Amino acid sequence: MHIDRSDVKGLNAICPNQQVDWKCRDGQAVACGEPIIIFDTAYLKRRLELRRLQLEVAEARARREDLALEIEMAELETERATLLGDL
Repeated sequence: MHIDRSDVKGLNAICPNQQVDWKCRDGQAVACGEPIIIFDTAYLKRRLELRRLQLEVAEARARREDLALEIEMAELETERATLLGDL
């Protein structure tokens, strides 16, 4: 398959900070299905790991808040029982 150079408008990276790991030479013939460019995934892998860690922190905070609410509820139920007993 031949693609005329005038038909190629440009190639933009899918996300910012994406680095090219390998690309075919200009004018190189490629077969259907062969890669013409390969992006370095190291940045995306680091970003994904950061997001996973942020999720773990958020989940731990949510668990801590749930436990604090459970403790507060138990204290309020104890106080309620005490007040009802005083009636």
